[in-house]
Amino acid sequence: MNSLKEQSCLQLLRDLIQDDPDLCCSEEEEFLMRFLRAKDFKVDQAFQSLKNYVEMRKGFPTTFYPSAVKSTLESGMVNVLKHRDSDGRQIFYFRTYLWNTKFQNADDVFIACTLILEEMLNCVDTQKNGVTFIHDLKGLGFSHCMTLGLPELKRIFRIKGGFPARFKKAHAVNPSTPFFILNKLAYAFIPTKLHNRVTIYGKDMSALYESIPKECLPKSLGGLLHDDDAIDHELMNRLMSRDEYFKTTSALICNGSKRNKS
Repeated sequence: MNSLKEQSCLQLLRDLIQDDPDLCCSEEEEFLMRFLRAKDFKVDQAFQSLKNYVEMRKGFPTTFYPSAVKSTLESGMVNVLKHRDSDGRQIFYFRTYLWNTKFQNADDVFIACTLILEEMLNCVDTQKNGVTFIHDLKGLGFSHCMTLGLPELKRIFRIKGGFPARFKKAHAVNPSTPFFILNKLAYAFIPTKLHNRVTIYGKDMSALYESIPKECLPKSLGGLLHDDDAIDHELMNRLMSRDEYFKTTSALICNGSKRNKS
């Protein structure tokens, strides 16, 4: 049960949605509470985040559903770990060396990542505690740099302003020369607060293990689990079964219209 304050904030957010003639989205409690929790129930901030989210979804009117990016999701490039970090945050895991730019473009990867985050946020604990990222940069080459142009980089980092999640920490491991080139380009438009949450590791990853014990990590990251055993396959399977949900929400966001008020 939500508190009276939470219910009041929820109604205020619904009122703002209904008063905006250009905004069409779900008004279900489960959906809107994601935005309120992400912004500590500051209604105006939650509303702005919701509008940014809707604009992001409008950019992919016909492809924002799991089977549209099935090969990307099944590649193992983007995943979620079974175990949480020491602060109770769910862990998003990206492996660059599994990204073949001949078969998966930047849009495919962006949609796959966003869909996984959507599934992660079905858990209230994740909404409250936030998300930690691990990005294994091994294999990052100039083909990835060419795929990730400046517009794509801006879109990736702007997701924070339009996605109902608390992005708390990012760990970048196995950095390469192309990574530092991309990082320098991205630095100009990444908020300082977000940039300060990124830790880049060389050979010494002891600080990573303080945040995420080796017992929770795959061997490819110096952990104790076989790579396949570290992945939350149940979450990925649930996501792959939700085509109709995402198609329905896309239709509402992209093609919906306000009902005439009496």
